[in-house]
Amino acid sequence: MDELYVQALVLAAVAVALLQLLKAALNPMRERAPPGPWKLPVIGSMHHLVNVLPHRKLRDLADAHGPLMMLQLGQTPLVVASSKETARLVLKTHDSNFATRPKLLAGEIVGYEWADILFSPSGDYWRKLRHLCTTEILSPKRVRSFRHIREDEVSMRVDQIRQAGPSAPVNLSVMFHNVTNSIVARAAFGKKRKNAAEFQAAIKSGVGLASGFNIPDLFPTWTTVLAKLTGMKRRLQDIHKTVDAILQEIIDERKAARIEKIMAGAENVDENLVDVLIGLQEKGGFGFHLDNSTMKAIFSAILQDIHKTVDAILQEIIDERKAARSKKIMAGAENVDENLVDVLIGLQEKGGFGFHLDNSRMKAIILDMFGGGTGTSASAMEWGMSELMRNPRVMKKLQGQIREAFKGKAVVTEDDLQESNLQYLKMVIKEALRLHPPAPLLVPRESIDQCELEGYTVPAKSRVIINAWAIGRDPKYWEAPEEFRPERFEDSTVDFTGSSYEFLPFGAGRRMCPGFNYGLASMELALVGLLYHFDWSLPDGVAEVDMEEAPGLGVRRLTPLMLLATPFVPAAVA
Repeated sequence: MDELYVQALVLAAVAVALLQLLKAALNPMRERAPPGPWKLPVIGSMHHLVNVLPHRKLRDLADAHGPLMMLQLGQTPLVVASSKETARLVLKTHDSNFATRPKLLAGEIVGYEWADILFSPSGDYWRKLRHLCTTEILSPKRVRSFRHIREDEVSMRVDQIRQAGPSAPVNLSVMFHNVTNSIVARAAFGKKRKNAAEFQAAIKSGVGLASGFNIPDLFPTWTTVLAKLTGMKRRLQDIHKTVDAILQEIIDERKAARIEKIMAGAENVDENLVDVLIGLQEKGGFGFHLDNSTMKAIFSAILQDIHKTVDAILQEIIDERKAARSKKIMAGAENVDENLVDVLIGLQEKGGFGFHLDNSRMKAIILDMFGGGTGTSASAMEWGMSELMRNPRVMKKLQGQIREAFKGKAVVTEDDLQESNLQYLKMVIKEALRLHPPAPLLVPRESIDQCELEGYTVPAKSRVIINAWAIGRDPKYWEAPEEFRPERFEDSTVDFTGSSYEFLPFGAGRRMCPGFNYGLASMELALVGLLYHFDWSLPDGVAEVDMEEAPGLGVRRLTPLMLLATPFVPAAVA
């Protein structure tokens, strides 16, 4: 059987090569394509990206071929923008033409047929879904409503570190991952789940298969065949099944709880993201139906992992929350929305969004939350702490300002943070994100029509990526770009909103990350908690912080960040 697979792959490769040669022969008057590295038959430029850190290799290739270059990855043309100017062309000047996403296999299977905001192609449905997310699910008011969860989770980690004692190294990489997962899970579902580990493992696997650099995604003509031969389809289906079952259980549970609250006369029935989505599903009026699959897809992009596992988990969650919501409504509760699943159920009941918010769409929304709200936030936190340990001057300055601002307090809350307005903290976070953007190549876009960029022709259906990592380290825009200097943002207009194209940690334009405020809130509170309560040092025998990056499309540390924490005792405790 293995020999048959090999023969099939060889035949497929030969066929693709012949088709490409025939196409070139029939089109001698080719447009002027962007420059790029040399190519091989069939695989094109794929060999340049084997066993390398993609963002670094693409930066090196751009140094040789220019800030706008094209690679041929199998059948897929890949355009890479590596400068502030070319990024602006893609994200602003021609934003409407590059506002769609490639239809990746992971988005089809795990993302409920591209129903989530991350994978959904540009169009009426995506516009209404984004409006739903920005105004109902991830609005500033909604982000603030879950501040008690962030405060509780950070306080819990501070207590754990204190109890461990100053002689036991703290694995901050694991701690950041756990705290961000817990924050998102509690905001989404209202409580910690018994199957949380299974759910998170499925999300993590799914993210790894959603990069767009997998073989089946690079040969659209042969996607179906290659997905089976490589086993990618089966793996995605297994992930989807696991996640979907859990999410369906949560949705059903929150719907029941929501009904119980409404019946009890509760005023606020949205306690978490599932509650918000359910409420939006009920409300409608978005121009599309917010079904359960869309809800799951949204959650999928906020956690991160694949088909059989995913769908079963999500369905379990939806069923559980619907039942709890119904029970509360029957009891006359004023507030039946305890979490975001409850909110989604309420929206599902309300309707009026221009599309039907069914269970599949609810699951898709949930998945988006986990995909975008856990791994990326944890990565930003661990790199931020790593840079502080490498730069004692910055650590001392920031720690001094934090301890002076909250002097005498036993616990620092988000209200305290807002009142103090610690500008240096914000500068430190900006500098960490400049050097270590969580998604260094952002999320791939796709050209809708052929267009011209800097005199070059970009074909329709070209995949387009922005090397935000390279732009953030370009000496054309940053003085001493490899140095960690938060002061560079003092009196600077550069910010997170997507208007500064030399600084793109969350992207820009129509497909900019809609939930970046949620991640920033968690990052600020976690860093303040760690720096206010503890003095940090390297373990015995460790001379310096290892800053090597792990392989992959994300930017994670290769080794965990292990530090010693000595409790800091304020002079007076309020």
